Amino acid sequence: MTRGVRFAVVAVVGVLVVVLLGVVSTSRSGDSASPAESAPASATASPSGPPPSIPPPRVEVLLMQVLDATGYASVNVALGITPPERRPRTSVLEIPPTLLVPVGDSSVPLGTTPLQPDTLAAVDGVRRELRLDVDAGLEIDRLAFAGWVDGVNGVWLFVDDTFVATATKSEEEPRVVRPGWTRLDGLIATQYVLATLPGETDRERHLRVMEVMEAVIARMPETPERMRQLVTSLGSLAQSTVPTDELVPFLLRVRADIRFGRVDRAVLPVDVVRGGIRGASVPAPRAWIMLKRLFPDSRIESEAGVTG
Repeated sequence: MTRGVRFAVVAVVGVLVVVLLGVVSTSRSGDSASPAESAPASATASPSGPPPSIPPPRVEVLLMQVLDATGYASVNVALGITPPERRPRTSVLEIPPTLLVPVGDSSVPLGTTPLQPDTLAAVDGVRRELRLDVDAGLEIDRLAFAGWVDGVNGVWLFVDDTFVATATKSEEEPRVVRPGWTRLDGLIATQYVLATLPGETDRERHLRVMEVMEAVIARMPETPERMRQLVTSLGSLAQSTVPTDELVPFLLRVRADIRFGRVDRAVLPVDVVRGGIRGASVPAPRAWIMLKRLFPDSRIESEAGVTG
């Protein structure tokens, strides 16, 4: 072997030795790491320590009710948002207060559920009757609704016909709202959303209700903190079945969808079984197709899921 070849072989061997020494050094350095860093998480967890925190349940369908002076829920709106993995979109369904829903062993109109001792009567009733997986309910007294509207500095609405608002104790004469675009404050907006206007059909009234509700939600704050402040400012006259911290992200999402026009809306079709001012009705046959279209991710298919 020539001197040049021997020199090349020695050089290669020297490089290999250096590389091997570096690997051994790195391995020893890793061996000296703390047990918490090198051991599996299951081996280092303390068996007596608290369980890992679980994110709060995510609200995807909310039943919102607005009560009149007698406690009857004249307004019943189901709001649903798409799951995180799908494109943002909100569904708005106006449910007639006459819809019969199961409460205990009997059925009562949805509008009377706030008068039931069970605070989940409306939520569970809609779940069972419409097979709709409602996550939460928000019951708003008329005074709280007025405060809600005033909290967003009123709402602008296009009024088709003259509307005469009942005078309050501090007013000598009733206020008249003329046709056209107008700004409604809390008291007027509340009377407007709860009223049945002369010559108005049930469907026209429900569409008007949805317009008012969407206008109010669209003017709600866009930041979590301000949204939380607005919801909590309504006080005990706005009762929710879930904590405020679960309502806030839901309302923020609905607000954004409404403002960007990402909304599907409908009135639940019903068949009347008893007439009168506060009658009774059941879902019309075409209601099921509508529900599947509006809430494809929130349908309850089995009886077991209804009562869960």
